Amino acid sequence: MLETKKMIRMSKYKILIADDRLSVHCLRKSYGTNLANLGTVVHTLKELMGHSNIQTTMEYYLFSSDANKKKAVEGVGWAGRVVLT
Repeated sequence: MLETKKMIRMSKYKILIADDRLSVHCLRKSYGTNLANLGTVVHTLKELMGHSNIQTTMEYYLFSSDANKKKAVEGVGWAGRVVLT
């Protein structure tokens, strides 16, 4: 977790040091959201974000979007091949 915080802190100053709207919190949230969108396992995401409770991770980073639903269904492998009778 310390490494993640350090990386985010360094990124803030390297990328947009003059932009007052950018904060460590903003970068941290973006980092977590991107990891979630890439399909990172929730337990791994919890550890990377330094949450003590998995519920916190789920509330902040796991949300239902159309793109996430489509990706989940496609990951099953048989999506679109089911015949309902």
